[in-house]
Amino acid sequence: MHDLCLVLNVMIPPKFKVPDFEKYKGDTCPESHLIMYARKMTAYKDNEPLLIHCFQESLAGPAAMWYMNLKGISTFQELAGAFIQQYKYNSYLAPNRRELEAMTQGHKKSFKEYA
Repeated sequence: MHDLCLVLNVMIPPKFKVPDFEKYKGDTCPESHLIMYARKMTAYKDNEPLLIHCFQESLAGPAAMWYMNLKGISTFQELAGAFIQQYKYNSYLAPNRRELEAMTQGHKKSFKEYA
């Protein structure tokens, strides 16, 4: 068991229910995913082993496989850093259609700047 677990000694609070997370599949901004995860887990911010253990519930596909191959993580900060490092290329993606549709021309921006 020791070799299979990323975090040992996880203390799950009584009546704890894992929140429903939007699954990260490796194709969107990792920072946004971490923010949403942290906000849903705020009540457990002082329980780092639980934060690390439950992070896998917010992953799917290649991101879940990445998590399963992690070794040597002892803090949530280390996990967050490794996650951002792994998927940082998604932070620089061009805006998607929804983001483009939501854009508006600023009050003092010329049409050229807006375009």
